[in-house]
Amino acid sequence: MAKKIQPILPYMRFKFLAIFIFSCLLLVALSYLDLHAQVNKTNVSYLNKLTLEITNKNYPAAKAILVKIDSNAFKPNQLERGIYYQQLARLAYYDTYEDDKAVNYYYKAIKVYEYNKSNEDTGIAYSNLVGVLTDLKRYKEAESAINKSIPYVKNDKIRYGNALINYSRLLEAMGNYPKAISLSLQALKLYESSGDIAKIGSGNYQTALVLETAKQFDKSIFYYKKALDIRKGIKDSLGMSNVYNNLGIIYKNQKQYDLALESYKNAYDLATQMNRPVLGLNPLINIGVVYNKQNKNTLAIKKYEEALVIANKFNRTNAIKIIETNLALLYMNEEQYEKALPFAQKAYDYGIKEGSIEEKMAFNYNLAEVLDGLNRSKEAFPYMQNAMKLKDSLNNNESSENIAEMLTKFETEKKEQQIKLLAKENSLQKLGLENQELTLNQRALELDNSRININLKNKVIESQKFKTAKQSQQILLLAKDKEIKELEITKKNIYLAATFFTMLVLGVSGYQFYKKRQLNEINRMQEEKLRISQELHDNIGAQLSFINSSIGTLSANDKENIQLKETQVITQNTIRELRSTVWLINQQEFSLDEFVVKLRDYVKPFHTGKPHINITDETSGNIILQPNLATNLFRIIQEVVNNAIKHADASLLTIDFKSNHQDLELLITDNGKGFDINEKANGYGLKNINARIQNIKGTIQNSSKIGEGTKTKLNVTI
Repeated sequence: MAKKIQPILPYMRFKFLAIFIFSCLLLVALSYLDLHAQVNKTNVSYLNKLTLEITNKNYPAAKAILVKIDSNAFKPNQLERGIYYQQLARLAYYDTYEDDKAVNYYYKAIKVYEYNKSNEDTGIAYSNLVGVLTDLKRYKEAESAINKSIPYVKNDKIRYGNALINYSRLLEAMGNYPKAISLSLQALKLYESSGDIAKIGSGNYQTALVLETAKQFDKSIFYYKKALDIRKGIKDSLGMSNVYNNLGIIYKNQKQYDLALESYKNAYDLATQMNRPVLGLNPLINIGVVYNKQNKNTLAIKKYEEALVIANKFNRTNAIKIIETNLALLYMNEEQYEKALPFAQKAYDYGIKEGSIEEKMAFNYNLAEVLDGLNRSKEAFPYMQNAMKLKDSLNNNESSENIAEMLTKFETEKKEQQIKLLAKENSLQKLGLENQELTLNQRALELDNSRININLKNKVIESQKFKTAKQSQQILLLAKDKEIKELEITKKNIYLAATFFTMLVLGVSGYQFYKKRQLNEINRMQEEKLRISQELHDNIGAQLSFINSSIGTLSANDKENIQLKETQVITQNTIRELRSTVWLINQQEFSLDEFVVKLRDYVKPFHTGKPHINITDETSGNIILQPNLATNLFRIIQEVVNNAIKHADASLLTIDFKSNHQDLELLITDNGKGFDINEKANGYGLKNINARIQNIKGTIQNSSKIGEGTKTKLNVTI
């Protein structure tokens, strides 16, 4: 009986079905992998474009590319994820000014780089992190970051230069100026040897920045202008804005207020054109500072308020404290100490936590002066002590000498390189000339041989022409004699013209030399006046404030000591007098409006007693007083006012300003007991007033009768 064959169809169906399902799954997996690879490839392409746009400071374009990147496509420890984090950090720092967010992204990037053992990327990220941490005043953390960065980037000129620039910024913020300038010059050498124009601009900028902070202003301007020329050439608006702002700070410190305003406005305009309100924040604050220096306090407050809106909107804590400090100084100058106190206190609270040494010194000094102005001398005393200690730590002459020595060495090395290059060029030129000379000698020899042949042929012709030549020679001699006579006449004319021209040039040069020397002397005198006023304000002013605080502390403990109170009053009057003197020395010219404001400030303390002093200004137009006229006029008014307070026993004293074309008339009257002019004519006070009137070529008329008060009339040409 034959075996029954089992059907195989169900088994075959199952096998084909399994193969089909497996094929489908494999196809899906391959499609997914291909799609993932395609997404990853697109992400990398976008990432490269993003990096380029941020490097070119084209932040709107960078943000447009950023939204196209699928960050989830990157694996957790994929190298590209680290690059992605680093670009987010750069955008947060440079575009949106979110420093804390930038720090977090940098640390995330570093973690990925270190996992992948990408030393170069790790070094770059640590180097960039240093700049952000420095701005946040996290100095110890920044020092740790730079020490980790340098070993990884030392073999690349540009990246090593970048690390040195960031290190220089850190040391500058910490007050170590000599080492900071040494590192910035080292970076500049690396950039110059690489030929990277933008980086050379950055090296010059950082060098200028440290020199500015170290108060080496002329050298700083030199490097800032080099940086500005480069950044104009490459159309770096952001970099130009920063240079203009810092140049403005130097001009402001040199009291060249018009130049300062021009620079600040250039910086602000560039920031506005780029739609970067935070970039325009510092120029805006600085414009307010200049207006404050020019006693245009209403304009100054307006600029500070505009800046405060931007600072609060973008959470710029450091800028907020600067604005508050400036408002405190403004109200201090107006002796509105109650208004100044909250701003000075806030700035001090910030400074003790996060401020640099220079900021801490200023905040301590300002708070001490405000408290002293409120007659809270005992509270002011410790803040003044702190300010003096911090000032001593900054006044290090050795630093200035080291900086000067390093700059000289840097410039000398550059000149030596130029000399070597010229020497090489001269050697090549000399070699070329020797080859040319050899070729010329060979040609000359060939010409000599040709000439010998020609001469032999010409001898026959010359013998035939001898007779003709003799006759021609006689004609030529006659013509030559005529030529000589004409030449002598021409020479005489040329000599006379040259003599006249030389005398003219010498005259013009002499006049220019005289004017230049006169201008240099004026500039030298102005610089010396500025130096003296700075010295009076920074040293004598600070010491007088310290003495006043000390006396106030002693008076608080010994309230019945009249001598101490009188001494404090004298000290306060001396401080007030010193401020007037500094103001008079500082100014190159004075508007009458400023003069009247300062005069009102001077007489303000006398309002509590007799006489009541009333000042009126009936002049029209913008009247400008030269320094000598303003100084003598101020001193004459002081003398007359002091005489009235001491001797007149008056209840009212008026000071009235009038103008008539080129003349300024000043009338000072009081309703006191008067005096006999004839008896007091030889008094020291009147003699002093008359001497000052002669100095400014003015006239004075004094009239007084017993019981009828006193009238003093001054006339000066303006």
